[in-house]
Amino acid sequence: EQPDVVNDAFGASVGRALNGLGETESALAVLARNAELHPRSGNARSAVGDVQVAAGRYREALATFTRALEVHPRHSVATRGMAWVEAAVAALDDPPSVPVAELELFVGDYGPRHIRLEDGVLYYQRDGNPRYRLRPLSGDTFLLAGLGTFRVRFARAADGNVSKIVGSYLDGNEDETPRTP
Repeated sequence: EQPDVVNDAFGASVGRALNGLGETESALAVLARNAELHPRSGNARSAVGDVQVAAGRYREALATFTRALEVHPRHSVATRGMAWVEAAVAALDDPPSVPVAELELFVGDYGPRHIRLEDGVLYYQRDGNPRYRLRPLSGDTFLLAGLGTFRVRFARAADGNVSKIVGSYLDGNEDETPRTP
């Protein structure tokens, strides 16, 4: 028997809309109920995981994506989500140490994106948006505390200088912003 794709997509759409309005708990309640109603749907479970990631609830998302892959082993969204949260959980459990001298190399403006270092901590802010603390996933890649669906990687030019930020999104998309001279 195939999952009811129309109905599980409708429930996921409602949940994502609520999340977009900042109603995280309501969104999670709707999405969890949708997953209960459609227990064989990887889509329904992945939608729950996506909102958990957005809320920074990485351990919950890890369990949710695991369950999604149990019911749909090749589900691309759940597979991508699982890799995303595994990296976050590993880095939060055992944070990589990035020397302040290295962090200083990232400081600067990248178009509308701004990186600042305060008391040994890097911060990211895009014009018109809140400021986020950057937490290292590796020596050049950081997650944004409080914004689970976006990460930044600092890329270097051939001369070794940091030349751009590469933004990575949970959905697999990326964008690049060159460093402002």
